[in-house]
Amino acid sequence: MTLKTAVQTRSKLPDVGTTIFTVIGQLSAQHNAINLSQGAPNFSCDPKLIAGVTRAMEAGHNQYAAMTGLQPLKERIAEKIATLYGTTYDPGREVLVTASASQGLYSAISGLVHPGDEVIYFEPSFDSYAPIVRLQGATPVAIKLTVPDFAVNWDEVRAAITPKTRMIIINTPHNPSGQVFSANDLQQLVAADVARAGRLGCVLVDEAQFLSRSQVWQLTEVVDQMRIPVLCYGLRTDFRGELFEGSQALLAWADEMQEIKTICHSGSKATMTVRVDAQGHAVQDGPQVVIGGNERYVSVSRAEFKKITRGEGRIEPMQAPLPLQAPGNG
Repeated sequence: MTLKTAVQTRSKLPDVGTTIFTVIGQLSAQHNAINLSQGAPNFSCDPKLIAGVTRAMEAGHNQYAAMTGLQPLKERIAEKIATLYGTTYDPGREVLVTASASQGLYSAISGLVHPGDEVIYFEPSFDSYAPIVRLQGATPVAIKLTVPDFAVNWDEVRAAITPKTRMIIINTPHNPSGQVFSANDLQQLVAADVARAGRLGCVLVDEAQFLSRSQVWQLTEVVDQMRIPVLCYGLRTDFRGELFEGSQALLAWADEMQEIKTICHSGSKATMTVRVDAQGHAVQDGPQVVIGGNERYVSVSRAEFKKITRGEGRIEPMQAPLPLQAPGNG
C-alpha cells in the first residue's frame, strides 16, 4: 500500500549523492575484499559488553540522558584524557558527549558558522565537512593536500583566507591520509591568519599550570617569532606547595609576571592552594590533580597553608569560606 501526499519535498543539497563509505562498502562486498574505509569490525563484540549493557537497561538506565551527557561518563572521559595526555578538563563545563563524530561536527560548525561565511578545509577529507558548511548558507573552500606526503601548501592557505573566513577545519592525524601536523604546521596555521587578516590579537591560555615544558616553549615562539602576546592564567603551586611543571616553566621564561590573588579566610591574600577532603582536612598525598571525588581545592594564605597541613585546623566543608577552626570546635 502506498500513501500519497500533496506535500512536495526538495533537497537542500541535491548534488550530494551517497557517501564514499557506502560506495567502498558495496565494492568490498562485491569483490569479497577487506573494507578499510570504516572502523566497523567483522566480528561480534565481547559478550561481557552485551551483558553489561543488558544489566544497565534492566537497572533502569534507559531514559533520556542529560543534554551534555551522563555526568559519570563525562568524569571518566576527563580522567582518561588526563591520564593519556596530561590535560585536565572540567567534566561539568568542558566535556560534551555526542551521539557520533558527525553530530559533534554538525553542532560545532552550525553553532559558529553563519550565512555568507567561508570555511577552509583540506582534501581529501571526511565527506561531511562541505555539506554541513553548505547547510549553514556558508561556502566551503577546499585546499588539496600535496601528494604523496599529504602536506599542506601554506601559501595556498594564506591566499584563501579572506575577511569572510570564519573557520579552518583541521584534524591531526588527518583523515583519511594519517598525516600528522608538525609544530611548524601549527605555527604556519597561526601565521597564515595573522599575515592575511591580522585578526589574531593574542593567545589566551587558561589553567596554564597544566602545560608541559615543551608547550610553554612553543608559546614563547608565538611571542618571539609572530609578535603575538600570550596571556597565561593558572595556579603557581599545588596542594603540597610545589610548582606545577607549567608554572615552573612560565616563571623561568615569561616576559612579565602579574600575580592576581584573592582574599582568603584570614583576610590575607591567597598565595597557595590546599586540597581538602569532605571533612575539610588537608589531603597531602597523591597526584597533583585528581578529577572527581569529594576532594576540592581552596586558595589560602601561606600561614593558613602551614596550619592546615600540620593538622591544626580545617576548612569548613560545603559552605561559604569561613575562618579556619581549631580541632574539636566544629
